[in-house]
Amino acid sequence: MDQHFKGWDANNDGALSHAEVETLVASHKVKGDEAAAVASIHVWFRNHAGHAPLTPDFFKNTKDGKEERRDVAQKSNHLQSDFNSFSKHLATVPRQVFTSSPPSIDGMSQGQLGDCYFVSTVGAFCHRDPAAIKRLAKVGGDGSTEVDFGDGRHTKVAPLTDSLICLGSSAHGQGLWLNVLEEGFGKVKGAKKGAATDSGSKAAVDKISKGGDPGAVIAMLTGKKADYLPVRKTPPEKLHEAMLRASAARKLISAGTDAASKHPLPPGIPGDHAYAVLAVKGNQLTIWNPWGNHFEPKGGPPGLQHGYKVDKGIFTMPFSDFEKVFSDVHVETDMHHGKR
Repeated sequence: MDQHFKGWDANNDGALSHAEVETLVASHKVKGDEAAAVASIHVWFRNHAGHAPLTPDFFKNTKDGKEERRDVAQKSNHLQSDFNSFSKHLATVPRQVFTSSPPSIDGMSQGQLGDCYFVSTVGAFCHRDPAAIKRLAKVGGDGSTEVDFGDGRHTKVAPLTDSLICLGSSAHGQGLWLNVLEEGFGKVKGAKKGAATDSGSKAAVDKISKGGDPGAVIAMLTGKKADYLPVRKTPPEKLHEAMLRASAARKLISAGTDAASKHPLPPGIPGDHAYAVLAVKGNQLTIWNPWGNHFEPKGGPPGLQHGYKVDKGIFTMPFSDFEKVFSDVHVETDMHHGKR
């Protein structure tokens, strides 16, 4: 940190501002561990909006606090642990958008953005048709990627800096395609349908980091409208039948949980989080957590009391448990987005 601070402090005022860090995030000259450090500071500013510029003494005297969820605003400091994670990631991640490994949810994991609604839906989309990811994102000769979403929106994503690679989610050995889609989604979010947009934001992913609507992502990826089904206001038989039909037709299905403080949840099931429903077969549901995590039930058999065995984010549960755990469902329809 000490060796870089003077160079980072562009106006030589002895403090590092959020604007100065944003400029560093967008710079291809900032690489490796330096980029990991810049990304960790950017995350800190993202979680402490409006904070005064940081002095060298702040970095010398700040220690990491208690571990918190990676996809929500962090109340305590995690500068060192973020740096360690980012540094490790940069040392192994391929720099190509696509590699010889085809796109797959086996390897996808949500990063520190609060964009579970996006990553879970992209995961379902990829699980249904891995080749569709490559149709969505086409790499050009200059290293940039043309992203054509299913609803007609288009954007161009420039080659990502090392800091931007740190800030987004990961497809690990499959390349940077998930980072590129996040950046592309950030650039078009809120833009008029059909318009080409090139946001001036130095980190477009910040625009998608505060949560969002899985139904809107389904529409963006597929061009099809998504139906919203509130679990506790929809008759169980109607909800089950809708999900069975959608799964049989290979439609995208997203499911979300309430905040844990509003509704008790089984161990290993985080609240205020979006998941992909990969399959509904009879009374059994296969669900994917975009964290790509692992969990082992303790103290008893899998179920509501002890949780469910999770492997690479995937777990199964009966529908009778699903309706107690989840709060909302979005289901892709055959109706084109924007039409009634």
